[in-house]
Parts: sequence; C-alpha cells; structure tokens
Amino acid sequence: MVIVSTSYELEWEGPFYLLKSVGNSFWSSITAKQKGIYAFCWKVDDDDSAFMPHYIGMTENFYERVTQHIKNILNGTYYIYNNGSLNNNKKEYIYNPNQQELEWFLSNYDEIHDVLSEYFKCLGIFMAPSDNIIPSDNITGEELYNIEAKLTKDVYDSEYGHILDSPEPRGKINEAIESITVTSKGSLGSILPKGF
Repeated sequence: MVIVSTSYELEWEGPFYLLKSVGNSFWSSITAKQKGIYAFCWKVDDDDSAFMPHYIGMTENFYERVTQHIKNILNGTYYIYNNGSLNNNKKEYIYNPNQQELEWFLSNYDEIHDVLSEYFKCLGIFMAPSDNIIPSDNITGEELYNIEAKLTKDVYDSEYGHILDSPEPRGKINEAIESITVTSKGSLGSILPKGF
C-alpha cells in the first residue's frame, strides 16, 4: 500500500454557545446546518481567549449532532463533570454512567441541573465546516473521519490529553492517518496545541 502524505488547513469559526445569553448563539448560526469538524471546548476565562479542548467530532450536520450530544447529557447517557475541576485542568466526574445507576442521576437531578447550567455557559463550540477545509473540493466523509482522528490523536498527545472526552483514537490511527498534517487558522487555531 502506498501512503500519500496529505495536508489540510482548517479554518475554525466560533466560539458559539448553547445559551444566547453567553455569546454568539450556536442554534442561530448559519454554519450549524453544515458538515465538518467540530470541537467542544471548555472556556477557562471570561473574554473568550482561552479554551481547553473537551471533545472533537465530525458530522454531516453540526446542528443535529450537537442536539444529540445535549440530549445524551440531559438523559444521563454521558459523563457529567465537576466544573471546578475542568477550570483547574483536571477531569473529575459528578456522574459517571458506567459506575452510577440512572436512579442516582434522577435522585440527584437538582444538583446535576445546577452543574449543567454552569457547564452549558462555559462550553464553547468551534466549527470547521467542510467548505473551510483546504482542500475542500468535495471532501468525503472518510477524509473528515481521518481529520477527526488525527486531531484527536494530536490533542491526546498534547498537554490537554487528559481533559479530552473524545474516545481515544485506538484503532483509528493507522499509517494513512499518521501521514496527515492538519493546521488551523481562525478563532480556534491560536488557542489549541501546536499542529491543531
């Protein structure tokens, strides 16, 4: 098999927020209806200049995928984090669906609701729509998958790896993906690890 080195440049848009009261609304963004790569990032200051990557994904429709994530957070399928620990560059769970029963989630929903209210205020969403990925001529789903895998690996290998909630790229990384170079520009490019 011949491996061809491929370079992609992503131009990120954002941050967008789930709550309009915090900043630019994700829900009313024109970009939200497009396909591409997205990053959920934890806001670590008040002026939108510092974020930590929390989850990286690819999708055919940002709006639909983020809606799925929110539903999974609210129904007890996803982890819920201690916001203070994320502010201190650590990852501590308030709720772990692999260790706690859904009954615990429901019995403690008042506390969880307060934590999630703060979480949603601090979650910045960055999007690199496929039209903003160079080269962008008819970018395929497989290419988006490979870019997502490469970004995930790069973040796992960085100082932010322990915060990332994306599945580790086990099995995703192969020679073809290792040969990809991804660079970023735009709002997210200056706040992520080198090479992101």
